[in-house]
Amino acid sequence: NVLHIDGDTLNCTPSNLKWQTKSEGRRLRNNGKRRGVCKVSSRNAWIASITVDGYVTGLGYFPYTPEGKEDAYKAYAKKYKSVYGVSPW
Repeated sequence: NVLHIDGDTLNCTPSNLKWQTKSEGRRLRNNGKRRGVCKVSSRNAWIASITVDGYVTGLGYFPYTPEGKEDAYKAYAKKYKSVYGVSPW
């Protein structure tokens, strides 16, 4: 499978293409939700976490606000990029 790094499927320049496995492709699909972010009802907060090689790493709790959700996703995206070398979208 081929990943278009910038998300533009018409941009097929070599610098914008990356080979990926099927599991990497599944990891990138998120059905419109913020991947790596979920609500923790008991704490009334968002939590960011990432799974790498079967191990879950918590990235922190964030206030249960729209801004907190975005901050949680930014933490996830930063860690994802450091692990996989590409942005998570």
